[in-house]
Amino acid sequence: MARETSQFLNRIYIGFFILFVLFLIYFYTGNTTVQYAVVTIASVMFVISWWMSSKLFKIIGGAFLLIGFLLAFVSGISFSETIVHIIDNMNLLLFLSLLPFINTVIQVGGMEESIVSLIEDQKGRLDKIYNRTIMTTYVLTIFLNISSIYIVQNVLGKILNGEDRNVRIHFIAKSTLRAFGLAVMWSPIEILVGISIDETGASYFQVIPWIILISIIMYLYEMKKVSTEFSQIQIGYEFEKLDFDAVKKSLIKLAIIVISFMALVIGLVEYFDSGFVMTVALIIIPFSVITAIILRVFSYFLQVSLPAWKAHNNTMQHFTVLFLSLGVFSKGFSESVIPVYLESILRQIEGFFPFILLFIMVLIYILSMIGVHPVATIGILGSMLAPIMSEATMVPIAVVMIVCGLGVAAAAPYGMTSTLTNQLLKISPYKITKLNWPFSLRIGFLAILVGSFIYYFV
Repeated sequence: MARETSQFLNRIYIGFFILFVLFLIYFYTGNTTVQYAVVTIASVMFVISWWMSSKLFKIIGGAFLLIGFLLAFVSGISFSETIVHIIDNMNLLLFLSLLPFINTVIQVGGMEESIVSLIEDQKGRLDKIYNRTIMTTYVLTIFLNISSIYIVQNVLGKILNGEDRNVRIHFIAKSTLRAFGLAVMWSPIEILVGISIDETGASYFQVIPWIILISIIMYLYEMKKVSTEFSQIQIGYEFEKLDFDAVKKSLIKLAIIVISFMALVIGLVEYFDSGFVMTVALIIIPFSVITAIILRVFSYFLQVSLPAWKAHNNTMQHFTVLFLSLGVFSKGFSESVIPVYLESILRQIEGFFPFILLFIMVLIYILSMIGVHPVATIGILGSMLAPIMSEATMVPIAVVMIVCGLGVAAAAPYGMTSTLTNQLLKISPYKITKLNWPFSLRIGFLAILVGSFIYYFV
């Protein structure tokens, strides 16, 4: 029986493969019959993943489903109308399932050593490695978005493998997630930036100087203040002596790859109406294959990438439980009376503008803690704030929406970045919240200060 169970668990990737193929067919055809098939298989994969998940994720996934269905029922939405929303986040699952391909091409192309060279300190001083990790993740995020988290965390996992577990958790969760939030908040290809601009009517070029200012201030704070937490720690990892010519060539290859990837994403997002995450998911495999061919490592790429993809998809239970249940929860929440109640609160404070900015921050943060993505929250805020939107308010409101929506990514327990980190470190998502909550609060209040300054003085 144990052997049969083990064989079954080693073939779960087949179920995901069928699910994603059908989802792509439905995504591009909109066929109702295919949709029902996707919903059915997704429901089966949810049950299997729920069975395989830890107790914590069983509770989280079950609670999201139950509350989502209850809210929908109270709002008069039938079960059949609600269950189809289990596939609302399927594009995120597809994206996450394909990340091993982009990581493998970095590995087999000899560029993993480049990343190690960027973050290493020959004396093993962890505070120096922290600063270099922040810088490296920041730069890579500009080009690779969330893929940078997966790549850098895997490198750090090897470097810190022999260190104290608590130090390892603190270092990886803080350095990579905070750098990601700081870099992505001014990226023109980040979906939350685009939605915030659309909802407020502000210009990207009006908003972005203030976002970059906030990003730089917090980046310098991380480099100066937070790195001191690791100043007394020296790791035992033996970094290889650098071959500067080899590193230079490897860094040039890495730069060409990430710039090409970003240019391709920007071009396709502009040309096709598939959305940012879906576009990235669709180009990961062809981009990785073409890159491997150009680098003349295609055979090695195939040998490494397929087993890595199978192994990764066989352990995607936490992602599956979380993102499938979140679709149902988000539907129930948006159809309930809660958004109406929140709008009534906003009406009572609209006379004092900093309170409105504080309300935006609090709403984004609280809803992020219970699994509502900031993109959905900003959609709710857009309709609530429409009556007070003007030339004077749109830029500061957009700044706070963007900074808080992406600043909380470092601490939100159910976001993609936190779930990726949880998968690597095998910790509770609330541990990540505890570690990065001070960062999210700092950057949120800084955004409110900057937003208030814009409103009153610019």
